[in-house]
Amino acid sequence: MSFKDKISLRKVNTLVLIVIILLLLDHALESLLYFMGFTSYSPSLKATGRRLFLWVLLHVIISLYLYIKDNYMNRKYPKYTNIRNDTKIQIISGIAIILFVILHVVTYTIMPVNLMGSNIVYLHLIIDNLLFCSLMVHLTISLPRLMVSLGFLTEENSYEKFSQRISIVFKIIFIILQFSEIVYYLL
Repeated sequence: MSFKDKISLRKVNTLVLIVIILLLLDHALESLLYFMGFTSYSPSLKATGRRLFLWVLLHVIISLYLYIKDNYMNRKYPKYTNIRNDTKIQIISGIAIILFVILHVVTYTIMPVNLMGSNIVYLHLIIDNLLFCSLMVHLTISLPRLMVSLGFLTEENSYEKFSQRISIVFKIIFIILQFSEIVYYLL
């Protein structure tokens, strides 16, 4: 078996997704600690965001290639009935993530957090919440697929059970992020 046969592009994309999730958690944790007043602003927030963007760009390129390749080959998914709908939701939420990340970067570059007026607070709050929602939707579909790719969800109904659990986890994370932003921006 050649090296090319052992390593598939889907597995590479899975590894890229793991890196993205780790960087995203790092960026979110740093932001959360800053918003809650536990740490002062650090340039590593910006650096982590840049690193995150490069990995996301790689993920987008690989995912688009795989999507086009699968459609070209008319690949069927008989085992998972909702996989096409989930893929459409993933694409739409992925596009939303790209748009909100661009807005996030632009607004924080033009109007830094520590130099804001009252009107800017609402703009940051709206953009960040739309970004959080898009990420939540996208990762709620992506993480169970990641676990399937890694071979962890092999039992019957394990995909659905994991999807439900990860959805609850993301809702809790969303509430924590929401709370920290409200505390920082409005109080």
